[in-house]
Amino acid sequence: MKQYIDKSELLEELKRCEKICEDYMLSHKDVVSQGIANAKRAMCQHIIKIINTLETKEVDLEKEIKRFTMSKELYESDSVIKAVAEHFYELGMQKSKGE
Repeated sequence: MKQYIDKSELLEELKRCEKICEDYMLSHKDVVSQGIANAKRAMCQHIIKIINTLETKEVDLEKEIKRFTMSKELYESDSVIKAVAEHFYELGMQKSKGE
């Protein structure tokens, strides 16, 4: 089963790590410590940049139900399919939020 991570929570955690590296660089003046902390900070920034290129897409549930039912000749069961789809969408959202 696929697992999903909340994008905003992940970005928040990476920014927190980036801030820790910046603070470390300010409090440790030796070249080695500065280099290591700077490399870690740069990696956080790079990962943030990659994550920000990922996009989330909205799904038009009505359109998808129509497309599905027309291909399966299930016209009369549109409302049942919609109810089931909405239920499992909401359940997925609740689980992803830890509810």
